[in-house]
Amino acid sequence: MRKIFITILLALLSALAASARPGDPQRGYRGFIESESLLFPDLGFLAGGGGSSDFWTGFSTVHGYQISPRLFVGGGISCIWMLSDSDYGSDDSGVKYLPLFADIRTDLRFGRFTPFADLRMGCNLLRHGTFSGALTLGYRFSWGRSVAINLAMGVNLRGYRHEDIASGWDPDEGMWQRPTGRYVSAYDVKPVIRLGLEF
Repeated sequence: MRKIFITILLALLSALAASARPGDPQRGYRGFIESESLLFPDLGFLAGGGGSSDFWTGFSTVHGYQISPRLFVGGGISCIWMLSDSDYGSDDSGVKYLPLFADIRTDLRFGRFTPFADLRMGCNLLRHGTFSGALTLGYRFSWGRSVAINLAMGVNLRGYRHEDIASGWDPDEGMWQRPTGRYVSAYDVKPVIRLGLEF
């Protein structure tokens, strides 16, 4: 089933690329709705170990203003959940990443070739929120005057905080661990893939 879906998707994108007449984005309002996936690969096999990789998926929406044919500024939100239960030992497989962000995008054009670069910076609203962002490069398949399909790949920086745990050794109690009541910031950088519709 997955192979059939990928084949149909690639055929659709190829047809759009062949038939589309690339046009510059028009000045004014511009919006995006995208499916977004984060990959958490476990590369332990390189060192002879094992493990399982996580696949997180969800959607994002961005709305803003096209200032010029090359510059878009806006804001948006993503809602990402995971399909497996190995997020730092958590048993909860619900929403894991909820960034609210500002978005800056530049659309380029080289003849019929229409790449773009997109930078998002904001705050993860979950896990005691901290700075998050993403940088992607992609391709815009123009589909009429104001509609296009965008495909992008890049890196995502997810910020979160976890509770600090103090540990030590006591001759009477043995090894001990207890929370300190403080939270420590942490980050992970993972590949991101987006496929979306612009209007």
